[in-house]
Amino acid sequence: MKKKLKLTAVFCVLAIFWNVFMIPGQASTKEPELSEAPKFDVSELFQGLEELKEKAKEAEGEVPEILCEQTDLREESIKYFLREDGATVAAIYDEPVHYKRYGKLVDIDNTLLEAKNESGEKVYRNKANSLIAELPAELDSTSPVTVKRVDSNHALSWTFSGEKIVSGKRAVAESAAIR
Repeated sequence: MKKKLKLTAVFCVLAIFWNVFMIPGQASTKEPELSEAPKFDVSELFQGLEELKEKAKEAEGEVPEILCEQTDLREESIKYFLREDGATVAAIYDEPVHYKRYGKLVDIDNTLLEAKNESGEKVYRNKANSLIAELPAELDSTSPVTVKRVDSNHALSWTFSGEKIVSGKRAVAESAAIR
């Protein structure tokens, strides 16, 4: 009986020793079952690959060409563009580049054009903006500078008075220093 007990104890010690200090080359060669295999979405892999290709093209200087602006996505300070690769690129500005006109966002254009004001005087007026600025063609004490909103009857006007209008030559400095 003592022999059986000793033999069982030795067998248990060897089994524990084998499990604790198993040699890596003698590990189980059993193939994992299919249900044990890690699962991942192959489409994510291909999407990541496409993104890497696009970044590589951009790094090489082959940036996809912009096809058009997506005007239906406009925001007050953001323009969206469609590229030839199907991607959308946003140009974000520090100040508004669009204003609402008839319910749609349109480009602001502050190009000064010659026009006539309500009094029939020649003025320069900005082309397209929610604020209309009218500058007199001849600056004197009787011709006002006027700023008004497109959607309002209110305006702000002022004239220059007490100042003598003089003509002069434009001077350009060859160099300048800040002291």
